[in-house]
Formats: sequence, structure tokens, C-alpha cells
Amino acid sequence: LKLAASSEQARLESLLAAEQRKTAQMESPVATTSRSFWRNVAEVAAIAAVVLVVVGISMPSFSRMRAKSVCKANMMRIGRAIARYANDNNGVLPAVAMKAGSTWWKVGDQGAENQSNTRHVWLLVQKGYLDGKYCICPGMKDATRAAYTQSELARYKDFPSRRHISYSFKLTTDKCGKSQKGQRSVLLADLNPVLEKIFYRGKGLNIPDERTRGLLSKQLSKIMSANHAGRGQNILFGDGSSKFMKTRIVFGDDIYTVRNAQSYSGCEVPICEEDIFLAP
Repeated sequence: LKLAASSEQARLESLLAAEQRKTAQMESPVATTSRSFWRNVAEVAAIAAVVLVVVGISMPSFSRMRAKSVCKANMMRIGRAIARYANDNNGVLPAVAMKAGSTWWKVGDQGAENQSNTRHVWLLVQKGYLDGKYCICPGMKDATRAAYTQSELARYKDFPSRRHISYSFKLTTDKCGKSQKGQRSVLLADLNPVLEKIFYRGKGLNIPDERTRGLLSKQLSKIMSANHAGRGQNILFGDGSSKFMKTRIVFGDDIYTVRNAQSYSGCEVPICEEDIFLAP
């Protein structure tokens, strides 16, 4: 923008100098001065309009770029927290005990039974491996950036609500619960767009009832995370690196769906280690 402004200023000065030379050569200085004045005004207005258009186009792009950059940095912090937790726990990913067939979408539920996949990430916050403010993507609408007190950390069993975490974590089971440090492992990504549409109605605020069933439509099989206006998602890999990708297919697998699952009730699990499923 500074370069554009500088260029337009130089152009304006050149036009003004040319008009002044023309004015000095004309036989009717009064009439010429009048015409030059209004012509100069038109030139200035045109240049101002160009600058305004450039600013109007550039600002949203800069905002999106900043959101992606901050989100990527957040994920890398979460990755380091996961690595420290795994080192302290025999290589196991952060996880709470969950019964077979338990739901994974009840974010914000503080009951004794573990029914939310975000409780695993909450362990990182609760045990001091991660500051809770890094669990929010700047691109998530209606997000709540909370600074948790010690009493809240001790009392809460999960994030207070869906607005307090805007990332989807790898769903772990007996078949896939070990920490993988290689590049070919996916640990985290921006919010799962499929589950947001089915369980949270795209807002991240609504809690469905037990009878909710969602079909994987053709549209749902293609949409990207809403965190970045549907343009793609940041993904955290097992080696701690993060990358923005405009596809949901990673290593030949859709990271937001369970392989071969055509409907979702909130308790689906990946069928093998290669079946990446980030929830909720």
C-alpha cells in the first residue's frame, strides 16, 4: 500500500507539473486555469478512488492471512504440548478413559462420564502443558478466549463450551492411541465442517439431542472448515509441523470422516490407524 501510494503521489505531481507548463503557454490564462483546476480535481478524485479500491481489496486478504498465520502458530504450540505430554506418559497421546460406544460430540458437558473428544485436549490445559487461549483459531466466529483460574482448572472436566475450542482432535481408540511422531500422522486440524453442520448447525453453539442422525451428503463430503471461510484448513502433523491445505484428503484419507461411514450419530470410531478421524 505504501508503494502504491508513493507511485500515485509521483504520478499526481507529474500531472500537476504538466498542467502548470500548459497554463503558462496558453493565451487565455483565466479560462485555462479554470479548466486545469477542474481537471486536476478529477485526477485527484480518480487517484483517490483507485487507492480506496486497493485498500478495500487488500484489507480482507491481509486479515485472512493473519488468521491463518496465528492459527498455524497455535497448532504448533499445541503440538509441542502434546509432545511434552507424550514424553511424560510413555508415548501416549493425551486421553481420558472413555467407555466403548461413548459419544464424542458433547463439548462443554461437565458430567462424570467422558462424552467429548475435547476432554483429551483439555488435559493439556488442565495439567499446565498448554495455555487455553491457544485453543482458539482467530477465524472462528463467536469464539471465547478465556483465561482459566486455578479453581476452574481444577473444577472443569472439559472446555466450558464449544466456543472455547475451535480445533478438532484425532479420535483415539484401542487401535489408534499411541503418539506418532512421523510426518504421516495427523493430530489436529481446524474444526470438522461435517460435524459442525450435523451436530452444531454450523455455529458451534447448539447442542443436538440424542436422536440426531446426520447423513454424509455430497455437499458435506466436499466443504472445508468454516474457520477460514471454507478456503481450507490448517493441519497439525505428528512431527509438530503445521500446513494450510485446500483439501481434506491427507495421505489418501478424508481426515473429517470415518472410512465408509455414511451417517453419524456421535459415537463412530475409526476402523484402523490409517483411518484418520478428527472430532468433533
